[in-house]
Amino acid sequence: MPAWVGSGSIITTISIGNTVTASASVRPGAIAPFGLTVSGAYDRETASQLKQRYEGYYGRGDILQPISPYVALTAGVGYEKIETSQKDPVVDATGTPVLDRDGRFVTNEASPRRVAYRTDGIYYDAGVVWRPNRRTSVEGHVGRRYGSLSYTGTATYQASDSVGLAVNVYDGVQTFGRQLRTGIGNLPTSFLSGNQQGFGQQFNGCVFGSTGAQPGGCLNDVFQSISTASYRARGIDGVISATRGRSTWGAGIGYANRKLYAPRLAPGLVVAGLDDESYYGQLFYTRRLTPVSGVNADLFVNYYDSGVDDITGDTGVWSYGGTGTYFHNFGRLGTTASLGLYSFKVGDLDSDWSAQALIGARYQF
Repeated sequence: MPAWVGSGSIITTISIGNTVTASASVRPGAIAPFGLTVSGAYDRETASQLKQRYEGYYGRGDILQPISPYVALTAGVGYEKIETSQKDPVVDATGTPVLDRDGRFVTNEASPRRVAYRTDGIYYDAGVVWRPNRRTSVEGHVGRRYGSLSYTGTATYQASDSVGLAVNVYDGVQTFGRQLRTGIGNLPTSFLSGNQQGFGQQFNGCVFGSTGAQPGGCLNDVFQSISTASYRARGIDGVISATRGRSTWGAGIGYANRKLYAPRLAPGLVVAGLDDESYYGQLFYTRRLTPVSGVNADLFVNYYDSGVDDITGDTGVWSYGGTGTYFHNFGRLGTTASLGLYSFKVGDLDSDWSAQALIGARYQF
């Protein structure tokens, strides 16, 4: 997986995760007026960069008390032990980390394992579940976790078989690898994209589903800045998609905040700001003109604040753009014509604009 290091170079690292979960539930009214769920999990991730490690043990009990046919109150208490750690990089005489020819940190195998983040104790929350019909579900929780207030929730609304809305509020200690796996796992199994355009900048963050039951999801919270550090990820995103006849459109919007963790005594390592955050939005449209041809378009905007002043004294970075594609298939031969316009702006500096055009053909054997 790609990772971001303090020197500003993009590298490649390998991340391997293992998860074991178990749970048991009893519905309301079976043995008590309320429902009961007991669950536990073990989660471990190892990354090749600096031999980083995430390890977590979890146990939790929840009760669910219906107060009407459509509303229920819920509360839970749990225990968790989480630790993220890594080894030191090799440094030169000036204290600068040594990189190999691929741009990776060279790990000091003799260094002690240093803890970047650790929590060990009880957490709790309470919330409300509202399900007025089979197409609508809203659930929200507030409690205390990671030493402060924590808010989480989900909302889904399937207006019809072809129109759907999903909103997610999240809060958790993450690494890039864990958050990416979770984000991909939450995407719909059937989705639409403008991948016919073929530009290197074709992925703009959100993936839109082809049905109202699975409207889609966004990965902007993962890719806002790719970091080797562990961090607390908090934010909200929402996606809506709709299909009418031969046309499908989608929209995604969200906010993400991360508090970065790193060992305090690790030589040569600097976490680029204690916090970073981003705002993002995207519009998607596709229309099938004939059984063998169609058009699609994307518009996107992103704002990222690294929390570190640059030479302009401003920490914000804007990026926005749009792409449009026409495609036509002639049997095994597929053809595309695409245009793309992009802009990038750092602080008070002038915007950097770029345009791309592509005409291509592909033959499938």
